[in-house]
Amino acid sequence: CLVPRLPFQVFDTGLLSGAGDATLSVANVQCYAGYVVHMGEVQGELKVGDKVTCGVDYERRSLVVPNHTITHVLNYALRQVLLGGVNPEAEKEGKINQKGSDVNSDRLRFDFCWDEALTAEQITQVEAIVNDQISKNYRVYDKVTPLAEAKEIYGLRAVFGETYPDPVRVVSIGMDVDALLQTPDSKDWGAYSVEFCGGTHLAALGAAEQFVVTEESSTSAGVRRVTAVTRDRAAGALEADKRLEAKVSEVEKCTGAGLVAASKELKKQFSSLAAECSQVCKYEVSARLAKCEKQALEHTKALAKEVEKVALAGAAEAAKALEPGKPAVVRLDFGNNGKLNSGVMKALGKGCKGGAFLVVSLDLGGDAVCVYASVPKDQMEALDGLKWCEAALAPLGGGKCGGKAMNAMGSASGAAKVEEVVAAAKAFLA
Repeated sequence: CLVPRLPFQVFDTGLLSGAGDATLSVANVQCYAGYVVHMGEVQGELKVGDKVTCGVDYERRSLVVPNHTITHVLNYALRQVLLGGVNPEAEKEGKINQKGSDVNSDRLRFDFCWDEALTAEQITQVEAIVNDQISKNYRVYDKVTPLAEAKEIYGLRAVFGETYPDPVRVVSIGMDVDALLQTPDSKDWGAYSVEFCGGTHLAALGAAEQFVVTEESSTSAGVRRVTAVTRDRAAGALEADKRLEAKVSEVEKCTGAGLVAASKELKKQFSSLAAECSQVCKYEVSARLAKCEKQALEHTKALAKEVEKVALAGAAEAAKALEPGKPAVVRLDFGNNGKLNSGVMKALGKGCKGGAFLVVSLDLGGDAVCVYASVPKDQMEALDGLKWCEAALAPLGGGKCGGKAMNAMGSASGAAKVEEVVAAAKAFLA
């Protein structure tokens, strides 16, 4: 039969075939008012009372079922890692109680009560437990059992507040349900996943092939969500991990300006590159990239200090050749740095008293030409700093300028024409 949408599992799809060529291509199955409703496109004629043959899309179900069964193992693994196994006191307080579950052909998703994000180490431990059971091909057992008897099984996981039928279906992974019921209080059962469940399951875990956590996040205060994949999608996630790790390895080989550019580019691409990766890989690569960014920042700061040192020394040296009280155009390359420009202007003013200056500066590593003008009050009637900047940048189309007659600045693209800017600035003084 076709399984309807369950609180934890997507519905089946398939085909209902009637007499002749009459069919219903089932695209959705839901439960309403005690009925199972099959929805889809009808070909031919179907009417109430017709007998039909049910055909399940087993290929699609084969992708859903592993994700559902592995959700049970994930639930078990989380309790092992976060609580150290069965912990009635912690579970009474709500720790790792299930808050939701959703399974489809692409992935499994599990919500549970926990106050903190899982660490990379904890996720790795959870993955190891699940993959160990998959590799050992644990058999999946199920049995419909009186509810009162089933509730006595030690280590049983049930959804808090959920109303279960009586009798109820018990699903056990790795241990026969009959054995559980014979000695329900045995502490040995804490080593197995045992839950109430009415969904479809694997016969044995080996069919899931592999398990990878792709995301760990918060859905609300005190509730965490784990998203994971199995089979081909798990293999795909591990391949994506290799690609992302190769990218960060290339960044780590860079130095100086190359490191600055490479780390910035990977940071920009990270979300798209990591979309299919495991959560552990995302954590680890993020940490490695952060280290690269720190090294890049240290390089940038060191470079800025060196640029400042050279620019201030250059300003002091240039001032020696200037005539006191007369306007001058000075070429010093320190980029678009207003704070450093203030220091440069002070150094020029100190070495050449009463002078008006326009400094032309290339943006380091870029294509911009920057101009900075400083005009003493007693020269403002004859010289306007803002107009001086605008005239200097005229060969580049004017660029963007701002400020006042006393202090102004501007910039425009066109580093190749920097000498034309210098010439235009000098020509403005003629």
